[in-house]
Amino acid sequence: MPPKHPAVRGTAAVLASGLALTLIAASPATADTPLPEPALFHEQEIDWTPCEEEILSSLECARVEVPLDYSDLDGERIELGVLRIPATDPEAARGALFLNFGGPGGPARLSATGYAGTELNEVYDIIGMDPRGVGASTPLDCDVDFPMMSPRPTDAEVSAHTRETIRYSRACDAAQGELRRHMTTANTARDMDVVRAVLGEERLNYLGYSYGTYLGAVYGSLFPERLDRSVLDSAIDPDEIWRATFMNQAPGYTEGVERYAEWIAEQNDEYGLGSTTTEVMDTFHTTSARLTEEPRTDVPGMGGEAYDGAFFDASAGEYARYQESWAETAPFLAALALEEKEVPPPPLQRELPDIDPTLYASNMDLFSALVCEAEWPRRISTYRQDVREHRELYPFGVGAFFAAVQSCTFTEYRPTEAPVEVTRDGYEPGVIIGGEFDPQTPLAGSVSLAERLDGPLITVTDDGAHGFYLPGVGAQDPYPCVREKVDSYLIDGDLPDDTTCPGRPRPTSVTDVPDEAPIAPLWEPGRPLPQAGPVPTAPIG
Repeated sequence: MPPKHPAVRGTAAVLASGLALTLIAASPATADTPLPEPALFHEQEIDWTPCEEEILSSLECARVEVPLDYSDLDGERIELGVLRIPATDPEAARGALFLNFGGPGGPARLSATGYAGTELNEVYDIIGMDPRGVGASTPLDCDVDFPMMSPRPTDAEVSAHTRETIRYSRACDAAQGELRRHMTTANTARDMDVVRAVLGEERLNYLGYSYGTYLGAVYGSLFPERLDRSVLDSAIDPDEIWRATFMNQAPGYTEGVERYAEWIAEQNDEYGLGSTTTEVMDTFHTTSARLTEEPRTDVPGMGGEAYDGAFFDASAGEYARYQESWAETAPFLAALALEEKEVPPPPLQRELPDIDPTLYASNMDLFSALVCEAEWPRRISTYRQDVREHRELYPFGVGAFFAAVQSCTFTEYRPTEAPVEVTRDGYEPGVIIGGEFDPQTPLAGSVSLAERLDGPLITVTDDGAHGFYLPGVGAQDPYPCVREKVDSYLIDGDLPDDTTCPGRPRPTSVTDVPDEAPIAPLWEPGRPLPQAGPVPTAPIG
């Protein structure tokens, strides 16, 4: 499902329209309504066999049946794909550690392999469960392209995008309506608990990133007596799901570009884009406008495809967040801004591995269904005004995408239940982690969740990355402070106090280039990873 601008897949940029539409929706039931205990599903036997995929064939995989609708246990069943990496020190083993890498819409099995052989794996069985709807689990596939557009669209683009979103929503409802309405965080949490029971575990341990932080908090709210240790990295504010969560990304991307521009201005003798932050930002805006009117077709890595203003806006927003690589990425943007005849190869490219895409690829159909578990505005005028503001104030990175209409604006079905009220009542506090300049999950979300759950917060200062606990990267770990504190908690049970850890340093000169590209192990909506291209991408796991 390639969008018009592949670069925007890394930043999920789109726009809304000027149609005067109003739709009325009924309120769903509360998720706190007691549901029957799925004991029959808890009693199924799990059959571990070598994983079917060649890249995973040395590992154990299994399938677990769960009800599509937990209020109708005799109804339709779906399957979950599960991977297990047994603890390497059975005598020290303390149960299962479930992993979720975000999205919503990201698979987990391939990502979980990055934790094999770590200190965590000595004491934990690593469990990668593909959530319902994605990967090896029963898939949600609308068989229609997901509508995507540029970060700062014209009014004509906004109108066209709205029409495409209506078409997409109706097609998905027609093809997968019954499945879509049961794609909720609460049901995914219930699926986790079925897998826990099938594994024979009284309690599970949990490590979740990004959307996975919300999933973990929901699991603890629904099953407090079954949650042991938990780490929630790059957290989401449970009071802001879902439209506000995603709209709050846009300011962070543009603020990151402003910090990037400040550094570039300090290196004006090298780059020539301006001697002040304002001058560099003006250069970026001018470059975007020029490339929109006159795209370049000679940018390396593009295969002759036009590199236009949408690519530039998305690239600038994404490059800005990885500040340790500014000296590597700035020459590429400068060459475009100064209209140089030869543009250097796009930095931070990744080679696309020859593996089954379902192991790592985004599922925007699942994303577009799950976020409908919360209410979305039904008046098009609301989106139209928000898009106008975002494209003017926050044109980089995701830009106006999440200010625009989404599938939830038009879908005909309503969710089966309202979102779970997140609480911590009956289980011990876990660790929450947030990055000071993370645009995808702004620090305020981690602060809010830490307050809600009354757990310690580790704040990573002066860093725009997303996901900071990286036990699988070994000596390359850019956040040893985070790793030390989280390992001490997960392995030894030592809960840290609120604290700060340093982020990756900014370059000290134009030649200060890191040996390795930034490590960003998480999956996010619109970011099929890994992927080669002019926008920086990163491996999962």
